[in-house]
Amino acid sequence: MKKLVVLSVVATLAFASLPAAAQTGEAKKDEVKYFQLSLWSSLQVYNKDYSIHGVRLAIYGVNRDVFGLDLGLIVETKRDMKGVQLGFITWARRNCVGWQQSFISVAKRDMTGFQSGFFNGAKKATGFQFGLFNMTTEATGFQLGLINKATWLKGIQIGLLNIATEKDSFPILPIINWSF
Repeated sequence: MKKLVVLSVVATLAFASLPAAAQTGEAKKDEVKYFQLSLWSSLQVYNKDYSIHGVRLAIYGVNRDVFGLDLGLIVETKRDMKGVQLGFITWARRNCVGWQQSFISVAKRDMTGFQSGFFNGAKKATGFQFGLFNMTTEATGFQLGLINKATWLKGIQIGLLNIATEKDSFPILPIINWSF
C-alpha cells in the first residue's frame, strides 16, 4: 500500500508540473528535465529532444541524453548515457559511462564501466564486459563470456573462445587471452 501511495504522489507531481510546451513543442538546445515517462518514443511526457537528468521509465523511450537511472524494455539515448541503464535492449548512440544491463547492451562509441547481458558491444570498452558474447574494437580491461572479441586488447579475456585480432602472437585462444 505504501508503494502505491508513493508512486501515486510521484506521478501526480510529475504530470502536474508539465508545461504545455513540453508536450507539443521542440526542446531548446540542451534543455533538461528530471523525470520521463514513456510508452513509445512518440508517446512520452517530454519529446526525444530533451535530456533527462534523473529518472526515465519507459516501455520504449528515446531522449537526447540520460544522466541517472534509465529503466525500460527498450531504452535509447541519442547521445550519451551516464548512470545505470537497465532493460531488454539498452542503446547509447554515443557514449555510456556507468552500468548497462540488458539482453542486448550497446554503446555506439565508448563504454566506460560495466556492461552485462547476452550481447555487449561498444567501439571502445574500458572496464568490464560480462555476457555470452562481448564485442569491441578496443578493449581495455576485462571481458568474461562465452565468446569475447576485440580488435585491440589491453587486458584479459576469459571464455570458450577469445579473439584479439591485432595481437602479434596467438590472436585466438581458448579459455584465456591477454595482452598488456
